[in-house]
Amino acid sequence: KTGMKLPDGSMVWLNAGSEISYGKDFGKSSRYVKLSGEAYFDVAHDAAHPFIVHTDIFDIKVLGTAFNVKAYTSDNESEATLVRGMIELTVNGEDSRKILLKPNEKLIVKKAEPEKESLPPGKPAPKPEIKITGLQTPFKDSATVETQWLNDCLAFRDHKLKDIALMMSRWYGVTIEIKDTSLEEKEFSGIFKDESLDQVMHALKLAGGFDYTVNKNKVTIVP
Repeated sequence: KTGMKLPDGSMVWLNAGSEISYGKDFGKSSRYVKLSGEAYFDVAHDAAHPFIVHTDIFDIKVLGTAFNVKAYTSDNESEATLVRGMIELTVNGEDSRKILLKPNEKLIVKKAEPEKESLPPGKPAPKPEIKITGLQTPFKDSATVETQWLNDCLAFRDHKLKDIALMMSRWYGVTIEIKDTSLEEKEFSGIFKDESLDQVMHALKLAGGFDYTVNKNKVTIVP
């Protein structure tokens, strides 16, 4: 992970494969950042200049709080997790609906399935699926699954193997291919700290009853 202090005193930690950008006027006339990927924000309070995080899926508006945002372009779902304070979200394309999150709540936005055929005139485009849940705390300590990466831990609870493969691809900088579609939907839970790629894959292999091969930077999972 990478930590940085923004000009307004806010702190940001970026997970693997993540980027943020902001303009030269940040902290003066506005506090607007663009995020691609996953980041944890601890925002300095400034009532005159709301802090806004823009992603491809939603915008988050805050005054001073701590929250985690996961919005990788390649993922089917994007998440905003509130740790402290309050945040206001606007899902892109739904300007009339503002969603307020309270501490220990998580917003999940699932991308709408694209239409196989072009939409007829007058028919609205499919909307993303939106839900709010509590945080996952399946482990002995009090840290949640959503923020375990801040502790250099790879963590998941009841995640599908296809989603774990995406997480591991970013974490270890590899490509992971699953050769069997039924394996993609199998769910796993685990937490790993300082384990190598092979150690994590071996643990998943034992739990899931599959096999795998590693060839340079490519992992192939087979039944």
